[in-house]
Amino acid sequence: KKISKIFFHYMTNNYSWKKYNLNIQKLINQNIAFNNKFMFNAEDNSYYTQTRDIFALVANTSKVINILDFGSNLSLISNLNNKIDTKAKKFFVYDPFYSLKDDVKIKNINYKIFSNLTEIIKIKFDLIHFGSCIQYIQNFDSYLKILKSNNKSKILFTATPFNLYTKYKTKQINQKNLFQTVHNYHDLCKLLKLKKFDIIFKSSMNIKLAKLKTVKPNTYFLNILFQMK
Repeated sequence: KKISKIFFHYMTNNYSWKKYNLNIQKLINQNIAFNNKFMFNAEDNSYYTQTRDIFALVANTSKVINILDFGSNLSLISNLNNKIDTKAKKFFVYDPFYSLKDDVKIKNINYKIFSNLTEIIKIKFDLIHFGSCIQYIQNFDSYLKILKSNNKSKILFTATPFNLYTKYKTKQINQKNLFQTVHNYHDLCKLLKLKKFDIIFKSSMNIKLAKLKTVKPNTYFLNILFQMK
C-alpha cells in the first residue's frame, strides 16, 4: 500500500513519458549500432556529454557492481560501450512506463528493466543514479528512504535544478504540459546525511540548460555525488 502511494505521486505531470521513451528508442538504437561499429562512443548533444561521463566514471569504480538508473530509459547505458569496461557490472533500470517491446540487446551490457518498484527495493545497490528525474517527482525523498544501499555505496544526481533556500514549481519551456519541481538543496543534504551519506563531488552547469520558465534567485543546475561514510 505504501509503495502504491509512492508510485501514484511519481511524475504527476500531464506529460506523456511513455511517448517520450518511444521517441528516444531511435537514439538508443543509433547508439548501439555506432558503438558496435566504431572504437569510440557516439557523441552526445547538449549537457549529456558531461553528465553521462560523470556517471561512467563513477560506475567504473571497482567496487561498484550493482547499478540502478532510476526513472530512466536505455539511452544512458546504450552509450557506455567504448567508454568503460562493463562486463563485470549489473545494470538495473527503473522505468515505470516500460514495455517488453522496448527490449534491445546491447553488447557487453548486462541489464534488466523493472517497471515494478517492489522488485527494485529487494536489491542492494552500489550506485543509485537519479539522472535528471527528481524534478519530475513530487515526493522523491520517499524513494530515497526505501531504496537499499551497500556499504560505501554512492548516490548520484545529474542535470538537476536545486535552490539553496526554497522549493518551487515551474513550467518547462521546451515541452508542453511539463512542469519541474525545483527542490531545496539543503533539504536533500540533510536527508542523505541522516542516511550517512556525504557529498564527495558537485558541479554546476548553465541554469538555462534546465529549461525553467521561472528561475528564482539561488537556483543552480547541478551534478552531485554522495557517498556513504
